[in-house]
Amino acid sequence: GGLGGFGFGSQRYKNKDLASNRVEIEVLPLPTEGIPAGFTGLVGEHEFTLIPGKGKYLVNEPIEFKLEVKGKGALEKFDAPGIYSDPNLEVFDTKAELTEIGNTAAKKVFEYTLLARNSLSIPPRELSLSYFDPNTGKYVEKKISIPGLEVSGAAAPSSSNQKNETANLKKDDVAVVNLDNFFANIFNLNSKIKFK
Repeated sequence: GGLGGFGFGSQRYKNKDLASNRVEIEVLPLPTEGIPAGFTGLVGEHEFTLIPGKGKYLVNEPIEFKLEVKGKGALEKFDAPGIYSDPNLEVFDTKAELTEIGNTAAKKVFEYTLLARNSLSIPPRELSLSYFDPNTGKYVEKKISIPGLEVSGAAAPSSSNQKNETANLKKDDVAVVNLDNFFANIFNLNSKIKFK
């Protein structure tokens, strides 16, 4: 054939199973002694970086910040740790984006969104996150500085809107009641009128 000169026409393909020598892997459990309270479940060296927001907010203003985690562990199984906690804070779903770095490492970025329903003041603190280092056989604790959070102002704008809405509803309700009375009176009049 015309393609035979290039070696396309006469080739035959065979399926072949290839096998390497069996390699034994010993999976060691993580030590149960000395597990830090902030253990993330990650194995191998990891970096934790908090990218804070502006620190001062108004009531009902979105509070946004990020936590970036880089390392060789199973980051797809790592959930977002709690950064701020307060009864007046509403926490929305935290977005997480995982990207591979080369063949063995990855980066996971958590995007937090909170909303303060009232004024609050959270002092700065340190958050301890730790991973297990298989080279040393020990848990390694990393401390992240979490800046303070200040939210000022009262929930005045939304409550005054609610008052206006309530006032409007009362006016409308009165109108509806009067309208009902109007129709009721017409029907009563109709029932009194006798057609011949």
